[in-house]
Amino acid sequence: MRKNFLTDRAMKKYFISIFVFIFIVSSSAAFAQEEKILSSDIMIQKLQNVKKKKEKINLLIELADAYRIESVLDKALSTCKETLALELDRRQEQKIYRILGDTYSAKKEYSDAIINYREAISLAPEHIGVRLSLAETYELSDLYELAIEEYLKILEIDPKAFEANFNLGNLYLKEGFPDKAVRYFRMAVIVKMDADAYRMLALCYEEIGDTDLAISMEKSAIAIGAKYGDYIDLGRLYSTEKKYKEAEETFLKAEDIDKNTLDAYLYLGILYLDKNEISKARTIFLMSSKKFPESALIHFFLGNIYYRQGERNLSRNEMRQSANFAKSETLKTFSQKYLEFINKTLK
Repeated sequence: MRKNFLTDRAMKKYFISIFVFIFIVSSSAAFAQEEKILSSDIMIQKLQNVKKKKEKINLLIELADAYRIESVLDKALSTCKETLALELDRRQEQKIYRILGDTYSAKKEYSDAIINYREAISLAPEHIGVRLSLAETYELSDLYELAIEEYLKILEIDPKAFEANFNLGNLYLKEGFPDKAVRYFRMAVIVKMDADAYRMLALCYEEIGDTDLAISMEKSAIAIGAKYGDYIDLGRLYSTEKKYKEAEETFLKAEDIDKNTLDAYLYLGILYLDKNEISKARTIFLMSSKKFPESALIHFFLGNIYYRQGERNLSRNEMRQSANFAKSETLKTFSQKYLEFINKTLK
C-alpha cells in the first residue's frame, strides 16, 4: 500500500541539510470475493444431460462465469453471447451482462466492460455489486468524475456501503482532496473497524497537517492488525513531531518484525542524523550497507557521514556506489555532484 522509501523531493531537501520523512500512497484495496463454483469441465458434462430449458440456461450462465474465473476469457465471452440469444428472464439477463462486464474488465477492454455493466444496472438499478464494478472500471479508465458519481449513487442506495465509502475516500485522496476523503473513510470505520480504513485516515490527516490525529489513526490500525509498514509510518509521524524517543522505539519494533527489509534501518539512521547523533547514525548505516549492499540511499547517507567526519576517501567510495546503484535520477544526480565536490576537495 505504501512505499516507505525517501522520494526525490526528500533527497533534494536532504542535500541542503534538511531531513524530511515522506511517503507515497499506492494503492489499492481489493474487497471482492469470488463465490465457489464448479469447474467448466463439470459444467460441460452437466449440460450434456440437461433437457429442461431453464436448467440449461442456468448452467450456461454458470459455465460462462466458470470460464471467466478460470481466465478462459474468450470462451466466457462466447458462452455469454450464446446464452443471450436464448429466452432469458430479467435476472438471468442481468447476470449475463455482469459476467460480460467482468470478463471485458479482465481483458482490460474497459469501454466494453462499462457498456455491459450499464446494461446490467438498467435491469437491476439497486444492485450495489454491479455499480461497484462499474465505478471501479471508471477509475481504471481515468473517468474519475463518473466514478465519483457512481459511488455517490451507491451511497444513496445504502449510506453504509463499506466498499463505496472506502473507494470514494481513496479516490478523493488520490485526487488531492484529503479533507473530502476524511468524510468517507470515517464512515467506513463506523461501518466496520477496518485497519486499512484507519491507515487511509492517517494518510489524510497527515496530508491535512494534523499529525496528532494521524498518529491516533495509525495506532488504531495497529490495534486491529499491526503490520510492518504501520510501525514505519507511525515512527515517521513521531519523527515529524520531534518525538524522538517514541519514534526510535517504533522503528525498533518494525525491525523486530522484519529484519530483512530496509525501511526500519533507513528511517532509524535518519532519525539519529536528525538528532545529530552521528556515531549512532554511522553504526546503523554501516551495518545496513552490509545487509543491503545495493541500497543507493544507504551509501549516500553513509558517504555524507564519512565526509562530515573528515574521512573523504571513504566518503568518495560510498558516493560512487550510491551513483552506481541509484534508480532515481535525482539521487543519481546528487550522488554524482557530491562525488565531484569531494574530488575537488581532495585535489
